[in-house]
Amino acid sequence: MFLITFFIPTNIHAQNFEVWVEAPPIFTIAKTESVNVYVKNLQAGVDDNYTVTFEIPPPGAPHLIDVHIPYDRTKTLKEGDVGGILARITLLGPVDPGSKIRFIITPDSLAAPQQSEISIVTGTALNLPEFELIGLIQLLILASLLLVISYSSHFR
Repeated sequence: MFLITFFIPTNIHAQNFEVWVEAPPIFTIAKTESVNVYVKNLQAGVDDNYTVTFEIPPPGAPHLIDVHIPYDRTKTLKEGDVGGILARITLLGPVDPGSKIRFIITPDSLAAPQQSEISIVTGTALNLPEFELIGLIQLLILASLLLVISYSSHFR
């Protein structure tokens, strides 16, 4: 009598969790924006924790994109639970078109990490109040006043 055994390998790279990112459509230079990275546990009967890291692939400029993730781990998620991780992103200067931030989500279980990317689209820089019309008028008045005071002190 033959005993036939079939070995069915378990796929540790199966889709055990779902990932998505909510980010603003446009990033403004020098303004910190909040980006939410969400993870949904799809594993039946398995509680899991997830860690989020990031990378800035070429042509991005890592020295011009500041990404801060205060808490990079989710709480323990049961099947069907969704956990969120907050990332704060600040552009320190103009970045190349096509720049991206890639978030890598790694579970504590043996499931393979997943990635989610956001594109960095820059808007106009923040307007400083001293460069608006009223601010410019105030600067001109102040400069004129200083000029009058300096000339009047020379003619005494």
